[in-house]
Amino acid sequence: MKFSELYHLEKSQAELDFVDIFIDKDTYLFIDPWAIRQRSDNFSVECYQLISNFFELLIKNIKEEKKEDAMRMLDCLHEPKETHLGMSKTGTSGLAIGGGHAREIYEKLNESMAVKTGFLNDLEDCALMIDGIDRDKISDIVTNLTRFPLLKYTEIQCKLHNIPTRELPSGYFWDAGKKDWLTTQSKFPNFKKKIILVPKFIVRRTLSLNSQEYYNFDILEFEQARHLEAGTSLCRTLKDGTLREPTKKNLRKIISNKKENIYRFTRDNPTVLENCKKRKSQYFIPIKNEDIKDAQNENIETDTANNLIGKLKSIPTGKATADNYHGLMIGILEKLFYPFLVNPKKEYPRNEGRKRIDISFLNTASNGFFANLPKLDIPCKEIFFECKNYSYDLQNPEFDQLNGRFAQNISQFGFLLCRKIENKKLFLKRCKDFVRDKRHFIIGLDDEDIKILLESSNINSFLEKKLGEIIDQ
Repeated sequence: MKFSELYHLEKSQAELDFVDIFIDKDTYLFIDPWAIRQRSDNFSVECYQLISNFFELLIKNIKEEKKEDAMRMLDCLHEPKETHLGMSKTGTSGLAIGGGHAREIYEKLNESMAVKTGFLNDLEDCALMIDGIDRDKISDIVTNLTRFPLLKYTEIQCKLHNIPTRELPSGYFWDAGKKDWLTTQSKFPNFKKKIILVPKFIVRRTLSLNSQEYYNFDILEFEQARHLEAGTSLCRTLKDGTLREPTKKNLRKIISNKKENIYRFTRDNPTVLENCKKRKSQYFIPIKNEDIKDAQNENIETDTANNLIGKLKSIPTGKATADNYHGLMIGILEKLFYPFLVNPKKEYPRNEGRKRIDISFLNTASNGFFANLPKLDIPCKEIFFECKNYSYDLQNPEFDQLNGRFAQNISQFGFLLCRKIENKKLFLKRCKDFVRDKRHFIIGLDDEDIKILLESSNINSFLEKKLGEIIDQ
């Protein structure tokens, strides 16, 4: 059974911000510290600061031969069964980190020349250079370290989807200020066992930095170019006399893919890893919903758009069905705008709780429409949505309501979602008034617009046209 089925959410993976886990077995996905590092939103920054804080202190203790301190840090890394992510094939009984595995990790790090020489600085590099530390252990370590922000995220998602919660002991989490493990009481979904929800934008099927890809792609191709430039005996000579680089097959015979060798090679050729990371950052793409479904051995949804359009049409206008419309729009917005907008919140408080926003998303776009807004001098760290399930055109009070939610350093951009805009000229005029008077940007989307977006292969162009209409005076 999936989490969404347990709580009757009636939403597909594409409509959810978190991984829709199985509650009785693990999903073959891993939290990737590199994926966290690529993002600038508050959640990701907080998580990566915790990871860096812990790892720097751990390496410091190992290098200074403070074994007891290092072991105490590692001993609190327990198997995080609550996320239902990882390697185990049945149930949620993956390899634990604590106990013997903590000692094993200590020994691996303590014996590593990468640690002794101070070359190893980031947790994600362990997957490249330290034997016995790979995606399963790194994912589990990250889960433990970021447990507190993950629990806050879980609570927000429970509120978003009206999932009942109960307070339970949080389990150990890392506190960067105290540089120690702490516990507290946290809200979990009301279930017989603890469940922690994980944002899908920080998981991968394999780590972004993994030793075999780094070896096969970066190291061997670097060596091919080096041998060709030097004209060594390993190079091939074609019939026309052209010199070609040696094959990777031949290079593998003389260059080992063992992690200790990968460390030595990287130490001697540091630009190879630097270029690898630059490439990974430049072309980083968060996991697709289809890849999550594939990891769960489930059929990929091909008709989600049609399903959502049908659900939208089936909701009558009016106050009685406003919650239904609101809930459906959360899923539709998630499907439309992931991975550019993430971490949705419902009835998010502003101005010390005096004002509330129907739906708020974090803007984490690195390209496309939402990434271009700041270039137009439009603040948009968050994107606001107000939902109006009215049978008539929106009036000044609805525009004023959204306008009153804007804050200069947070966002001056939002959407008014409604069922139908009859007088489009008047609607557009009101939007232009806010741009002219306050540099506040409001775009209206009715059911027909949502249908177009769900069926569109170029959402950016549609939104750029909408924005152009209100900017054009």
